Amino acid sequence: MHRTGLEAPVSVERIVVPTRVGVNRLVVMILLVGLLGAGCAPGVLVFGSISGWAYKDSQALSLDGEAVEKIVIMAEQTKSATYSPLQGATVLVQGPTSTQVTTNSSGYFSATSLRPGSYKVTVYHPQYVDWLEVHCTVFPGLDTYVGTRVLGSLHILTIGINEYEGDPSNRLRFAVADAIAARDSLYYGNFLAGQYVQLTDTQAKKLDIIKAIQVVGSRTNANDTFIMFYSGHGAQDGSISPAHEYIIAQDLERISDEELSTWISLYVNAGRRIFVFDSCYSGGMFQSLDFGKNLKRSTGFEVMAKNLSQAGNIVITASAKNEVSWEDGALGRGVFSYYFTQGFDQRIVSGGKQYCVADADRNDLVDATEIYNYVRDQMRAYFGGLPPYPQNPQIYYGPPGSQMNAYLYRIPR
Repeated sequence: MHRTGLEAPVSVERIVVPTRVGVNRLVVMILLVGLLGAGCAPGVLVFGSISGWAYKDSQALSLDGEAVEKIVIMAEQTKSATYSPLQGATVLVQGPTSTQVTTNSSGYFSATSLRPGSYKVTVYHPQYVDWLEVHCTVFPGLDTYVGTRVLGSLHILTIGINEYEGDPSNRLRFAVADAIAARDSLYYGNFLAGQYVQLTDTQAKKLDIIKAIQVVGSRTNANDTFIMFYSGHGAQDGSISPAHEYIIAQDLERISDEELSTWISLYVNAGRRIFVFDSCYSGGMFQSLDFGKNLKRSTGFEVMAKNLSQAGNIVITASAKNEVSWEDGALGRGVFSYYFTQGFDQRIVSGGKQYCVADADRNDLVDATEIYNYVRDQMRAYFGGLPPYPQNPQIYYGPPGSQMNAYLYRIPR
C-alpha cells in the first residue's frame, strides 16, 4: 500500500558521552533504526521496532593521542577492519512500550513490538561506567534513523499534485504516482536514506511545502544531501526582469524560484542540494489561475533551474525550454519520472555482483550526474533513438569553481 500526504520525518541526533574520572573514556554515536510495519486498516495499531549494530573503533584516539574506547552504532553492518562487533551491550527502551535487549555476537540489537510514540533509549556496557541516553520517536509506517553515516544521509522531500483547486481541467494524471515512486526509489533499500517527507494533493498547499522544507532541512547537516522532487504544474512570468518561474501549489499559490531559494538557504543545512522538476500542464490551468496576461505555462523550468544553480546546488529538469513533459498511459507515469526511478530500482549483473542500472562506474553508488545521464539516454531510446527528440532532460550545476556532484543512492551489500 502506498502512503500519501505529509508523513512524519525521522529523527537525527548525534550523541557524545562525557568522560568520567578513573574509567575508560567512552565516545558513543548511536544510530537507531525504527523499523515499522505497514498497516492500512482503520483503528489498527501498527507496531515498530528500534534496531542497530554496535561496533568498537579500534583506532580511536583521545585529544592527547591516547587510545580510547569508542563505540559506533550503525544502521548497516560494516566489514571495515577498523571496527569489531560489540557483544553484550544493554539497550534499555522506555516509552509507550518498555523493553530491554542485548547486542549479539554481531553487535546487532532489535527492540520489537513497540507502540508508536516517543522513546528514551539508554545504551550501556558492563565494561564502562559511562552510559548513553537518547530520545527518538517510533512512527507507524515509517523507518526512523538517529545518527550519522560516512557519506552523509539523503534527506528527501517529494511533492506530487494531481488534484488542484478550481477548474477540473487543472487535473494531472500521474504527478502523484511519480512522486510516490520517487519516494520509494530514493528511500527504500537505499543505505544513504535518512528521512523523507511526502506531500500529495491537498497536503501540498503553499504553507505545507514551506513547513516540509523546514522540517526536513532542520535535520540536515553540512555532510548531508537534500533532494526535492516536484511533479506538477509550473508557470513563468517574463514581464519582470529577470524573469521568474514558479511551481504551483495545490491551492494555486505560486512559489517562485526566488522564494524557494530563500527557504532553502534559511532552513536546509545540507552541503549538497538537489532539485528535480517534472512540470506538466493542462490547457485550463492558466485561465483559472488568473495571474494576468504575462503569465505563461512553464515546461522546461529553465529559468528556475538557472536561478537555483548556486554553489552546492544541482538542478535536473524533465525537459528543455518550450518542451512538454510527456506522460505514458501504458506506463501510468510521466516518461521522465519513470526512467528516473528505474535508474535506482532496476539491477544489472556485472562481475557476479548486482548494481543499479544507473551506476555507470560500478562503485555501488549512484550520483546526480549518473542518474541524469541514464534518464537522458533511456528517453532518447524511448523516442526512437534519432534526433530531434521531443523531450530532452537538462542538468544545471553551480557556477564555475563551485560545481560539485552528489551521491543519491547506495546499493545494499
